[in-house]
Amino acid sequence: MVKIRAIAEAQVWQQFSDGRESEQVAAADRLACFAGLEYRRESFSEYFADGPGSVRLADLGVKDGYIRLEFSPEINGLIAVTEYTAPQRLAEADLALLAQYTVGQWADGVGSNFSQSMAVATGIAVDLWPPRGNFITQADS
Repeated sequence: MVKIRAIAEAQVWQQFSDGRESEQVAAADRLACFAGLEYRRESFSEYFADGPGSVRLADLGVKDGYIRLEFSPEINGLIAVTEYTAPQRLAEADLALLAQYTVGQWADGVGSNFSQSMAVATGIAVDLWPPRGNFITQADS
C-alpha cells in the first residue's frame, strides 16, 4: 500500500456576525488550537467520476482523501493535509493528475464545503491556499 500526501497552507479567518470585516487569525498559539481537526463528511475520492480524467484515479485504486489540519513549526502556522491510499505507486503523470484534482477540490469542492461548515458552526473560516513547489508526495506504507 502507498500513502500519497498533499499539503497546502491553511489560512484561518474569524467571521463576525455584526457586519465587521473578517480578520485573519495569525497568532501561532491560536492557530495551534486547530491542529488535529479533520473533515470526514466526504472524501476527495468520492468525486473522481465527476471530473474529466479523474476517473483514471479511481481505476488505479486511489482511495480516501480527507482534510486534516496540522500545525507546522516550519511556517509557524497551519497546513491542510489530504492523504490518499493506493495499491501501488502512481506514475508521474497520474501523480500530476491527482495533484491537479486535489488543488481543485481544495479550492472549490470538498475544501469549500469544509470551510463553509466551519464558518457556520464556529464563526471560523478556513481557506486552503494554492501550494507552492512540490506539495504532493508518495511513500510506501
